Amino acid sequence: MAKKLFLLAIVIPLFASLVAGRCTDQRDVVIRNLRTYARGSVYGSNLNLLFDRLITTTGYDHVGSGSNRVYGFSECYGSSNCRSCLLAAVNSIRSAAPRAIGARICKALCYLRYENYRI
Repeated sequence: MAKKLFLLAIVIPLFASLVAGRCTDQRDVVIRNLRTYARGSVYGSNLNLLFDRLITTTGYDHVGSGSNRVYGFSECYGSSNCRSCLLAAVNSIRSAAPRAIGARICKALCYLRYENYRI
């Protein structure tokens, strides 16, 4: 029994670090693609739709087609403040990376990323 507990004590932190592996960036820092989309573009509209979907349902998703397709991913580390964390992540990205075609942010309880290519 002690051997099993010892193994669990090692395996659980390792698994947790793998799950949180996407969130190895410095907390609350937006990392962005330097390329931008045009104000009022289809890409921007699709990004807004994608943000709404990623806040509602975590995981991988995409919106649009062709060069206007936006890919995204969101995840939360705990369920209590998931939505509020993702809303804060979206607001941070919109503020720090306006019209960037791709960006990501790692927050204490969540991770959000979007790109103009499959991630």
